[in-house]
Amino acid sequence: MLIDSTIKNTGISTGTALGCSLAVVCSWTRNRSIKWAILAGILNWFYVIYFYITRDEAHAGRSKKKITP
Repeated sequence: MLIDSTIKNTGISTGTALGCSLAVVCSWTRNRSIKWAILAGILNWFYVIYFYITRDEAHAGRSKKKITP
């Protein structure tokens, strides 16, 4: 049982750290504000999901221009 508990705790802490890092990067990309980046880091995965839902085509990495041969 101790090993199972350790694995769960490690997974949760890793997921939280990843969510926090990802949220800070997404917030900084959009807002260029340290205050918003800190708030996003606190909200971590909630902000990541919000960023994904509200992003526009420029943030999505897709260009609107079509290349015709």
